[in-house]
Amino acid sequence: MIRLDHCLVALLIATVLSLVTAPAQERMSRSPRITMLIQNLGSEIESVREAAREELLKLDLTALEALEAARDGDDAETSTEAVALIERIRAHTHVIVDALGVAIADAEIRLLEGPDSVRSNRLGHIDLPTVDGGHRDAVVSHPEYGVVRIKVNLNAPPDRRIFLPLVHVDSEARARALTGVVEDVDGAVVPRAEVTCSTVRTPGEGLIQHHDTAIVIADAKGCFSIYLPDRKRGKERGRLIPLNSRYHVAVRVPHDTSLFPLLTKVSNARPVVIRLQRPRLNLRFRFESTTRGEFIRDSSTLERIVVSCTPDKSEDRVSLDRRYVHEGGKGPPGIYRAAYDRMEFVPVRVGSDDVPPVIDFLRPPSVRITGRVVDGLTGDAVNGAFVLAMTSVAHNNLALLGEDDWAALRALPDRPPNEAPAVKRLRKFYGFTSLIRTDEEGRYEIIQPPDAKIYGLIAFSENRLPFEQRVHGLATDDRNRLELPDHRLFAAARVLVNPRHGGRRLSVGFHWLLDSEDQPEWGERFRAAPVRNQSEFERLHWLRINNLQPVYVPAGLRFRMEFRTPYDDEWSNATHPDALQLNEGETREVGEITFERCPKVAVRVQDSSGKPVEGAPVRAVVNNHGTVAHNADADGIAYFHVEPRSSGQFRVSDNLHGKGVPIPLVSYEIGDGPAPESPFVITLTDEQIRLVFGR
Repeated sequence: MIRLDHCLVALLIATVLSLVTAPAQERMSRSPRITMLIQNLGSEIESVREAAREELLKLDLTALEALEAARDGDDAETSTEAVALIERIRAHTHVIVDALGVAIADAEIRLLEGPDSVRSNRLGHIDLPTVDGGHRDAVVSHPEYGVVRIKVNLNAPPDRRIFLPLVHVDSEARARALTGVVEDVDGAVVPRAEVTCSTVRTPGEGLIQHHDTAIVIADAKGCFSIYLPDRKRGKERGRLIPLNSRYHVAVRVPHDTSLFPLLTKVSNARPVVIRLQRPRLNLRFRFESTTRGEFIRDSSTLERIVVSCTPDKSEDRVSLDRRYVHEGGKGPPGIYRAAYDRMEFVPVRVGSDDVPPVIDFLRPPSVRITGRVVDGLTGDAVNGAFVLAMTSVAHNNLALLGEDDWAALRALPDRPPNEAPAVKRLRKFYGFTSLIRTDEEGRYEIIQPPDAKIYGLIAFSENRLPFEQRVHGLATDDRNRLELPDHRLFAAARVLVNPRHGGRRLSVGFHWLLDSEDQPEWGERFRAAPVRNQSEFERLHWLRINNLQPVYVPAGLRFRMEFRTPYDDEWSNATHPDALQLNEGETREVGEITFERCPKVAVRVQDSSGKPVEGAPVRAVVNNHGTVAHNADADGIAYFHVEPRSSGQFRVSDNLHGKGVPIPLVSYEIGDGPAPESPFVITLTDEQIRLVFGR
């Protein structure tokens, strides 16, 4: 047993109790905290041991590995405590937590198919039956949080926490939730309305997403409160969702079919009233089958059809429930759409008058797509090039095709069969409806069937840079034809790269950048080949970490290579130090690429009196390229990871451009040393604050 000087007891108890109540990651990293708590299990002071037990139980599975190590350790007292805690952690199947990850005690959970309801204990723990492969609907309720319907994984999930989009009625977070009341168009409250939210936009268009299918249920007075769990809490914003954030909510009332569902964007700056319409148009739908002029009757097929509506004077498309497919229902004037798997029926405009008894959704016609593949230098036709009708992307690195692969591809006919091994090999890189080869004039023709959605046509050939012409969203002529601009194929070489990283994962994108000087005369033709939002050189999206792999680069041009980490700002981008100029078909190994840690700096946003401006959207701007907005926390602090040896600005600019006020900013310069200890400071005037937040 560990012996303690009694003069330290009070300090130690206070420290442990502060750890119990502090949010995760606020006072120290989780791993040292667990180590300290396990040491305290061997304390001779019972209150210290009990505080450590409480916190370790709250950490649940996160502490399990360390507890198992303590169980096998040399300290008998600590080992005994660890054994008891391991048994308690493993004794429950789930933990009920609120949107901030705080355990909810005494919450009632009722499976809609199963045993009687159960209640969570003081640590949020519950024990539910295990069902193989089973997700079950359940209702969780607590008078101080609210009511929510969820799907619970009963098959021993790896993360046993059940996050609810709720926070305590008296918590600080409740002021940042979206709260309000649901009424009908006449102002009568709507009890038990269902409210869902998967997206919140913070000031500056910061993005919070949570994809659980949790449904908040309004009470008998139509009142509701919803708070979206935030996985990037503390990274791109403070601990709480900022005020003036917009919740994207869907509201529907399954028990009252006369009320039309609503999809809307609402600010959390104040409580809201959401009014649902009672439309009067009677709508019934039919859906054309694969046989023109006939309609789907099979119930299992109808179950896979989704109908949606964009009402007049609205930009939001709301999905309608299944009864509209089978039985119809009342709806407002607007644009109605229907989809079956990957196929979208032709949209239908429904006006306020002369609504037909039955509205027919017709299958779209097939589209005839034609175009030409030419040599990028000469403009001559490329005979036998491959054109792939791309519907999805896998690991889109055609540079991985080897000599045997190209031999098999060269042997393919003009319209290769889908079962050919060479065609199956290409499905490792893309999803596609068809693959064809160009004729002597470099031309091709591809038919897009009604049940497919082709995003782009990718032309490629051996030792050429693949080139994509985009298709999705382009309008056809009156005969359902689409003629694409030329695909221009330029010579390609390969470089072998190996991005090295010791962490769990890192998203690394590869980019080649042309030098502005010392290029051949055709360099400008190469630069002009891609047309913005229409065509592009097809580049590998993501490299495989800790793997030596080939990637295509332009041959004959002088270029440099950049390796970008857009989703992991704590790691720097990397640039290969040398400019390269390779011959067609050449392969050059450039060795390992490593990434530096980016120092973390703080930016404080304050008003003219020095008070913090919470929620202010701050962007780091380097070479006229800005990051996503980071919202200042309650202390006015926004954090950024910035590149070593870099300079730029931090700006608060959202809603200020063109408003006749200066853009508040502060310049920064970071060297090789540690980040500055003091925050950079941006001061906003009252007028700037009003404009930024739209007040």
